[in-house]
Amino acid sequence: RDINDAVNILESHDPKRVKTLFQAPVNRDIVFMFSVQGSQYVNMGLELYKTEPEFRKHIDLCSEIFKPHLSFDLRDILYPDRENAEEAEQKLKQTSITQPALFAIEYALAKLWMAWGVHPTALIGHSSGEYVAACLAGVFSLEDALSLVAARGRLMQNLPRGSMLAVFLSEENIRPLLYGDISLSAVNSPSVCTVSGPDEAVKEFEKQLADREIVFRDLNTSHAFHSKMMEPILNPFTEELRQVKLNPPQIPFISNVTGTWITPEEAQSPDYWALHFRNTVRFSNGIQELLKEPDRVLLEVGPGNTLRTLSLQQKDISENRIILSSIRHPKEQRSDTEFILNIIGRLWLSGVQINWKEFYADEKRYRVPLPTYPFERKRYWVDTKKQVRVPCFPEVDVTVEQKESSISGPACAEEKDHVQFHYTSGNSVEQSLAHIWQELLGVEQVRVNDNFFDLGGSSLIAVSLFTYIEKTFGRRLPLATLYRAPTIAELSKTLLEGKFAKPWSSLVEIKPGKSDMLPFFFIHAAGGNVLNYYDLAHSLDEGLPVYGMQAQGLDNERPFHNSIEDMASHYVHEMLEFQKHGPYLLGGYCMGGTIALEMAQQLRKHGHEVALLAFFETHNWAKMPSMSLPDKIFFYSQKLDFHLRNILLLDSREKSKFFMEKARELRRRSKLWYGKIVSRVSGNDGNWTDQHSLLAQLWDNNDRAAFNYVPEYYPGKITLFMPMKKYVIHNRPEMGWDQLAEEVETHDLPVYPAGMLVEPFVKILAERLKVCINEALETKLTSKI
Repeated sequence: RDINDAVNILESHDPKRVKTLFQAPVNRDIVFMFSVQGSQYVNMGLELYKTEPEFRKHIDLCSEIFKPHLSFDLRDILYPDRENAEEAEQKLKQTSITQPALFAIEYALAKLWMAWGVHPTALIGHSSGEYVAACLAGVFSLEDALSLVAARGRLMQNLPRGSMLAVFLSEENIRPLLYGDISLSAVNSPSVCTVSGPDEAVKEFEKQLADREIVFRDLNTSHAFHSKMMEPILNPFTEELRQVKLNPPQIPFISNVTGTWITPEEAQSPDYWALHFRNTVRFSNGIQELLKEPDRVLLEVGPGNTLRTLSLQQKDISENRIILSSIRHPKEQRSDTEFILNIIGRLWLSGVQINWKEFYADEKRYRVPLPTYPFERKRYWVDTKKQVRVPCFPEVDVTVEQKESSISGPACAEEKDHVQFHYTSGNSVEQSLAHIWQELLGVEQVRVNDNFFDLGGSSLIAVSLFTYIEKTFGRRLPLATLYRAPTIAELSKTLLEGKFAKPWSSLVEIKPGKSDMLPFFFIHAAGGNVLNYYDLAHSLDEGLPVYGMQAQGLDNERPFHNSIEDMASHYVHEMLEFQKHGPYLLGGYCMGGTIALEMAQQLRKHGHEVALLAFFETHNWAKMPSMSLPDKIFFYSQKLDFHLRNILLLDSREKSKFFMEKARELRRRSKLWYGKIVSRVSGNDGNWTDQHSLLAQLWDNNDRAAFNYVPEYYPGKITLFMPMKKYVIHNRPEMGWDQLAEEVETHDLPVYPAGMLVEPFVKILAERLKVCINEALETKLTSKI
């Protein structure tokens, strides 16, 4: 689970968690076993859905294909929010939902194992699990399999309810006890069978078993599967089967009907699949057939351990036989990731080959920041009078020509007025940029088409990036360049072709979209740039165009705006030039919400409609009291506490990623703080040659503007997105918006302050914002009609 847990395990040698094995070389066959109805539970595999892209991809695919058959999104049942968890749990007990849910989980899990190099040589499914086996074997296409599973569940759901019992008797001993409507549904092991029938008949059968002191157990099912009660739907389901193409199996699998290997003729027969849900499931016979091969590993692919337990109950099974599960039982208080990693280790120990390259394919490694270099300010450059190479990064092939008689020191940004740059090779510029990216992003390898944001880039890292670019190439680029050129190849092309010479604009495109959709405008916070909206913008609807408003002065050519009113007026002017008519969608994080409010006021005064005004963790800053030293200490201790609380909300992999992101952000932000200190000590008048110093002055300027802005009453609706807790100094009624707007709609997010724009929490915000955008546009459309 973590470092301390690993140390404790290794020191204690706990045999339950430390596995060792001597294994002679052997060719291990893997059998996938697909679970039966009754093993399902809400949030099964949730952590895998969050952390494993391959698993998530196939859950999403199955859910999308199921939509027209089920009329709802299966993911809402599998992974509901807290408010709907109890309702989802009840729905998951309905056959029409249970069978599609289990199919999706088992299919996605099988695909995950196969992506990791664990490929089955044989398959077996219990009851509806055989459909997953048949689909993987190629008998059904995925679309046809999902259609049949949905139809099967729907037809069964419409039948009268029934009951099922697990009875601890052999088939030989239980058959003489059966009578009337009681059917033998399954033979699960030499000593366990399942019977089913109408509720009243099963209750009567229970009494007889109790009188004979025979052990039995009720099963968590809604209907009497594999019994006479299934007969009314045999013909309708056969007709469904005749509509799909059935193929010979490409992977051998065991038939539930016969208890041995299915034949191509059976697999391609609609009658076989119709009888499949009526006849007895001969799981025990099937497992006995699989156990004939002594080196086979049996792996249950589905929730819980029902099939593993039944397999271990087979006659004369070797104690060395390896039978494993993939997902924890619902009563096990363990992480899904921890559980499956343990199983991977067990498989590897037993001689199963794992494709480690694919296993680690979606993980990223980050450097851990170490104490900084002391910078003793000793100069070691060799002066030159003819030509120098820019030394800011190695292997940058940029030649400079001297305009004055001598150049002292490296040809960096402070000497850009004295040198002329000639880019001799696009590849060398790319190579130099790659060095910068490796240093700042903490990654070992960077490809020219890697996206800055996908590698973990943030707005603060972007500041350092453009500082290095200015020092290396003598060119100052606006931070928003990263939206147009987020890769090394595109950024290199921008430098070589001089595209940075475009006229400055506060309006920047964050994400392109469809021309017939209204754009959303994000307004910068105190930092001035809009790079922090990248993840949120790309988590919204694909067709939604998203633009940002960055602060004037980021180019160090134009003066800062000193008031919220001036900022809003400038941004409204640029926005109206771009989108001449409303309704408008706009919002901002922290101070960005304050500017968006003033923009909305000005738009309404000019007769324009504002469909949505969104605040993300925005307070009425004019009412914030000044902080004493103890207040500041408590505020920053709360900030640290909230960061830790956000980390605790994550699973193990997300915790590691979130922690490293925050550590790297702290490292970058320290330069910003340094810039603030320098600006206040030196009294710099605004000639800023360093991006960090420039941003520090801009940040201070914007903070003053926010604290001085006194908002007027807004005759419209504010949609407010807030974390579940507030800083104590912000938790004041006067810093809220209830008395300053006609309507305030608040959305409390399951995240602590300073976390809603960060992965993975930004996905939650995006889902809520999508709904608000759609509702706002529908309301405006309805009012016009």
